Amino acid sequence: DQVLTNMYNHDKITKEEMQAAQKTPINTGLRSQKDREDKIYKYDAYVTQVLSEIPKEYDVYRDGLTIYTALDRDAQEYTEKMLNTNEIVNFTDNEMQAGIVLQDTKTGRVQAIGGGRNQTVTRGYNYATQVKRSVGSTMKPIADYGPAFEYLDWSTAHILEDEPYTYSGGTPINNWDHAYKGPISVRQALYQSRNIPALKTLQAVGLDKSEEFVNKLGITYEEGENVESNAIGANSSNPMQMAGAYAAFGNKGIYNKPHTVTKIVLSDGQTEIDTEPKSTVAMKESTAYMVSDILKDVLSIGTGTSAAVPGVPAAGKTGTTNIPPEFTSQYYYPSGAARDSWFAGYTTNYSIAVWTGYDDKKKYVSASEQKIAQYMFSK
Repeated sequence: DQVLTNMYNHDKITKEEMQAAQKTPINTGLRSQKDREDKIYKYDAYVTQVLSEIPKEYDVYRDGLTIYTALDRDAQEYTEKMLNTNEIVNFTDNEMQAGIVLQDTKTGRVQAIGGGRNQTVTRGYNYATQVKRSVGSTMKPIADYGPAFEYLDWSTAHILEDEPYTYSGGTPINNWDHAYKGPISVRQALYQSRNIPALKTLQAVGLDKSEEFVNKLGITYEEGENVESNAIGANSSNPMQMAGAYAAFGNKGIYNKPHTVTKIVLSDGQTEIDTEPKSTVAMKESTAYMVSDILKDVLSIGTGTSAAVPGVPAAGKTGTTNIPPEFTSQYYYPSGAARDSWFAGYTTNYSIAVWTGYDDKKKYVSASEQKIAQYMFSK
């Protein structure tokens, strides 16, 4: 009542508004702890990311901030519907998890985040921004072929020998079909996702130059993680990072860190804090062009035809990861089973990265389920 009286005395509200508010029972604005725990707030995955981007010197709950975001409500609601129903994409069970990020290719502004399926708690685990899973062959344009175009001046017609081969330490590497195609172009090697040419490309580039290129796309390796197996995506990432990296290929080589917050206005209503990351040049425009030109083939004649968008020129890359040996020694998995399935792709307007998989190590992504990430991108 004292606050309302002060507001009236300082001409912030009318006398009628003051009296109406004073008549409102105080418990009208109270909620039980259980109600708070049981409720999933609107756009929860998106809001969770927004909160993580607020500079630490501000208290989002006390400082009266006005936070402007890039949220596209239609895209967000459609994303949540896709994850939590079978109306858009058919999931085979309720246990499969997924994370998806949709961002503006040119600006890095994230317009929708799908943080998981069938979530029951507020601020729960966000599979779009927090998951750390091996990215599989979605890494090949980033760690292998992009650097080869950038630093070695290879063309898309550069020939590589797809043949029995080993890592530098002598461990054999296989293609997904355990077969070999002999001399093939970089273009064919990438759109058909051949592992042996990818490793040879990384070896030609060198681990240091590859990591330099990877870092410019917002992906950093943990200590000791810069290894040859990253040629086929042994390193970990999340959909937010991958959407940002792929966007640079669709933005003429310019990288923008993915972000949800566009600006913050302080409680005085005047002071604006510009929070948008600055654009950086990640690669030559020719590098971005050549990668994009091949990745369009992935959707038309390569491994990602289920991700194609009718009438829309799009580019992208599939990725699957093997089940770790420590799991296969405990459980039976059929041929073609994968630990994770990814699709990362873009148009000139949007960049989207999708991860699908299971928390339960007994569960696996079957050969047919590996298409789900592609269907999600397409939809």
